[in-house]
Amino acid sequence: MTPPRVEAADRWLGEAGAVLELIGTPVQLQELHALRAHLAFQQGRLDEARSLCHDLLSGGELRLPYGDRVRLAALEGRLLILAGRVDQGVAALRRLGQQATEARNLDLATHVWQCLATTLADVRASEVGGAVR
Repeated sequence: MTPPRVEAADRWLGEAGAVLELIGTPVQLQELHALRAHLAFQQGRLDEARSLCHDLLSGGELRLPYGDRVRLAALEGRLLILAGRVDQGVAALRRLGQQATEARNLDLATHVWQCLATTLADVRASEVGGAVR
């Protein structure tokens, strides 16, 4: 949601996570971990977000719905850019944006292109801010 309600999301995920870790289905657990990755990113815990993304995307059968898989892959692209692997992250986000556009999934395409634009703008702002100091 815009703007993100990070504190509320943290509380809700904590409550839901306690139950889902005990009785959740594999899909529900993947959804929980994906949401935790997005939350960690919003809270600036990039290493945790990166670890959660990596575990989900490379951990075997990903059962998330298409849109959630794309959003998770977009998060991974953002994390690559922020880790200094700009070309790799931009290429991943461009590929995702083009796929969503070609599939005529305009909401998802908008999300991916917005992720690319805002992440590059954030990197640029930190470079400019760092140079001024």
